[in-house]
Amino acid sequence: MANFGTNVLRYGMAHPADPAQWVRTTDGWTSLSYEGLSTRVTSLAQWLRQEGITVGDRVALMAPTSPEWVWTDLAVLALGAVVVPIYPSLQAAQVTEVLEDSGARLAVMANSEHEAKLPVAFPRLVMSYPRWQQAVTQANRPDLASWVDEIDGVPDDHLATLVYTSGTTAHSRGVMLTHGNLLSNLAGLDLLADGDPTVRLTRRDRALAVLPLAHIFERLVHHYMLGRGVAMYYTAPDRLAVDITSARPTVMISVPRIYERVFATVHERANGPLSRPILAASLPVARRRANRTAGTAPRAGEWVAERVYDLLVYRKIRRALGGALRFAYSGGAPLHPDLARFFVGAGIPVLEGYGLTETSPVVSVNTLTSLAIGTVGRPLPNVRVTIAEDGEVWCQGPNVMAGYWHRPDETAEVLVDGWFHTGDVGELLPSGHLRILDRKRAILVLSTGKNVVPLAICQALEASPWIEQAVLLGDRRKYVAALLTPNLTQLGAWAASQGLATLDPAALLRHPACQSLIEAEIAVRTADFAAFERPKRWAWVDEPFTEENGQLTPTLKIKTRVVEERYRELIATLYPDDDTGVLARHSTR
Repeated sequence: MANFGTNVLRYGMAHPADPAQWVRTTDGWTSLSYEGLSTRVTSLAQWLRQEGITVGDRVALMAPTSPEWVWTDLAVLALGAVVVPIYPSLQAAQVTEVLEDSGARLAVMANSEHEAKLPVAFPRLVMSYPRWQQAVTQANRPDLASWVDEIDGVPDDHLATLVYTSGTTAHSRGVMLTHGNLLSNLAGLDLLADGDPTVRLTRRDRALAVLPLAHIFERLVHHYMLGRGVAMYYTAPDRLAVDITSARPTVMISVPRIYERVFATVHERANGPLSRPILAASLPVARRRANRTAGTAPRAGEWVAERVYDLLVYRKIRRALGGALRFAYSGGAPLHPDLARFFVGAGIPVLEGYGLTETSPVVSVNTLTSLAIGTVGRPLPNVRVTIAEDGEVWCQGPNVMAGYWHRPDETAEVLVDGWFHTGDVGELLPSGHLRILDRKRAILVLSTGKNVVPLAICQALEASPWIEQAVLLGDRRKYVAALLTPNLTQLGAWAASQGLATLDPAALLRHPACQSLIEAEIAVRTADFAAFERPKRWAWVDEPFTEENGQLTPTLKIKTRVVEERYRELIATLYPDDDTGVLARHSTR
């Protein structure tokens, strides 16, 4: 028996003076020690108990990634109550749905903007109000040592958190994760580090927290790091580029979209007559370096090229990321292998992993000594993975959820004979590494009977400097088509070189020269795919897919079904009855 929350508190008891959390203020970074963190957690837990929160009660938590989020999480867990994270980006109707479905008794919110999303009479505690300060600083808090021993008596099968999946569809379910589920994932990460000490985290490490803590990936790894003395620096996506240079993290946790933005920024800044060719020439050098077998020395010519481009390109990228990264984790969605090779070759090992909310979440992860680019690593030592006859990835282990909240039928569909059916299609390589191909439901079955896996094709299209995002279409249709969003910065630079700088974005996207550019780009980027897999038609859409317009999840995955509904009329133009099989030109709507 143990409590998931005491992972952090026990470290604080042993190292009370160590800095735990750093926040940006007008005077720079300010730290809170583990003793300060523990004081706030015990105070808040005592306040919640006085308010009547007890074992099994659900407490909703909606706030940006911050120290206060962590204090609340630990305090609720300590009481044996259940944390219900809510993404701050959700609309009021969605918040109400989660509150009603979970049966939450209290909502802890960051500010009045979040509070406005609550039903009028719903009990709340708002972090920006004086009542919050009273809750986290009251004097009658319990003794930490005796209190930790007391709360560690929670049974492993006791519910710790109810996580509503963000989902790439409108259907959201509450995933029940127990203390045992979460603790087993912490243990699995420790076993992984025992096998490869190069990824072991210690009190000498620093991490930059930028992903939503409402997402189980950031939350689990966040607890893991704090429980091992890693100093956590808190930032927001719009401050990442600035804060990373001063925080100088040694480890970073993020999703592919963040790494894609880093590379896009590098590409956008290389606009000079010398810098752009240098960057272009450095890409294959980095990829060859990443592909070279570990321990194999480069040839003389390779060594010279790597030294030159390290000085001209790679070192600058490392400095832009703080200059101290030992490695970075990527999860939540697949990372394009070429992008991973570039970062690894540039001296920034990006270790891709895999998991789902239902698996607490980590199933597998690469390490520095067993890095296989294009895979999501080997399963954790305490997790089993197998591939079903239809290619679906199944996993089994103590990290697999207890089920879906109040949805026994849906639970029975995915938990069969002790195996969790992930809904992902993948393969296990002879090396033991897992490769994820796509979501099972995302596979397009053409009316010709051919199966198309969209993920790799979308990644190939998004690797273009002109294309920001791509959605593949074609299920139950004769051929594949694509919806694209443009990279207007790159297209603007191209337009200037073509004497088209006076055109506004809409006119530029409609211009025949731009249309021809993209048609040629699609042909080049998809040349390695079978003919039936390549888009025959395409269209620009009128705005990027974003979280604000409901077309991206909080972890930056495209909600394909929402996009298809939003652009139903545009999609209809991509499938006229008299198909010519030629890329169609369509103006921005």
